Amino acid sequence: MVTGGAVALFAGVLSFLTWDQANKVSGVVSALVAIAALGAAVAALVPARRPQPGRIEVANTGAAIATGGGSIANTGHQGDGSVPAAGQVRVTGTGEARAEDGGVANSGHRQG
Repeated sequence: MVTGGAVALFAGVLSFLTWDQANKVSGVVSALVAIAALGAAVAALVPARRPQPGRIEVANTGAAIATGGGSIANTGHQGDGSVPAAGQVRVTGTGEARAEDGGVANSGHRQG
């Protein structure tokens, strides 16, 4: 719908120009459209950075404090006990995890 409107607008503008002016304008517009199409094709080839299935990413977390026995402070990732494949867990920029009075703290990756 947008493309159709753009084509109709372009045709309307060209109808008010002389042949020489319309020829020059259409040449410039054609070049711009070709560059835009090339940019869209290149953008489609570049893969987006998205987490992959089965991959765990943790980033930029806040601080946590564990106080007392049995308490856990976690600003990273706590695994479920299964061993992930190499490179499947990525933890960056985690906050401070502090343990007091027998607590457990984790600011990275803890398996199990």
